[in-house]
Amino acid sequence: MNNPIFDKAHPLGKLFFISFVILASMVIFIALSLIIAVPLFGISLQNLSKATNIEEAGNLHFLKFFQAMQTIGMFIIPALVLAFIFGQKISRYLKLESGNHFQGIIFSAFAMLFLIPFINLTAEINQKMVLPEFLSGLEQMMQTAEKEAAGITEAFLNVGTLSGLLINVLIIGMLPAVGEELLFRGILMRLFSEWSKNVHLGIFISAMIFSTIHFQFYGFLPRFIMGTVFGYMLYWGKSLWFPMMAHFINNTFAVLAYHYLRGSNIEKFTDTPSSNLQSIITSFIFVGFAGVLMYLVFKNNRNKMSIYSEFEPPE
Repeated sequence: MNNPIFDKAHPLGKLFFISFVILASMVIFIALSLIIAVPLFGISLQNLSKATNIEEAGNLHFLKFFQAMQTIGMFIIPALVLAFIFGQKISRYLKLESGNHFQGIIFSAFAMLFLIPFINLTAEINQKMVLPEFLSGLEQMMQTAEKEAAGITEAFLNVGTLSGLLINVLIIGMLPAVGEELLFRGILMRLFSEWSKNVHLGIFISAMIFSTIHFQFYGFLPRFIMGTVFGYMLYWGKSLWFPMMAHFINNTFAVLAYHYLRGSNIEKFTDTPSSNLQSIITSFIFVGFAGVLMYLVFKNNRNKMSIYSEFEPPE
């Protein structure tokens, strides 16, 4: 049952409302995280800049806590609130209805593993992109931002205990997978599909926003491709559990690879060099395996009613 207030609202109005809910939730959770952090980590709000310095001893636990709270406040809570407001039944609106999804979830996980070499190939291609000369200043800024982000990521991942590894799986693997899929596929993909009357456009637009929101130009292409794959997993599988599991596998694989292989950069964990033909062919073979798996998983859903049939034009 849809909310009658928003049932006939223009998608642009919904987009503004979505943005407001996300912003309000972020502000509330940032404030809440700081209130909790003062007694929990012994930080001082007057010296907050010191608490966010990754090089200062003892700040890492606070930054991980803040990262977790930010993910919850920016993605998970807004998606749940919006699903309730727009559709009133959260699980149905977000395509989280219970059902026999076990086989599909397992196959989605394996499909994502097969896609990782290709994703890394696109990451290497993206990193070699060069902006025009007149944008050299912007390019330098982006490179600096990328290095800072990589340094923070490496500091987060550089743990030597099982408890530290499990915390990383939670903060880097599970929370972003759940939160980002709830918001980008569960809410925004539906909105832009409704707006354009075309699910494929909804998938591509939500994937572009998903990649852009990370503010990492040199990782835009692989994230856009992943967002597109996640979108089609939802569209073909008609369940958000499929892209959620694939997203979790991608994130957690990177965490485990760093922990056990001790790579120097998160983008190099499963590096597939694109400098030779064999590597390129190998990555596309794995893409083929992933495609076969997704076909086997979703072939029984092709003749079922579309997840967005209420606003799709008749074929």
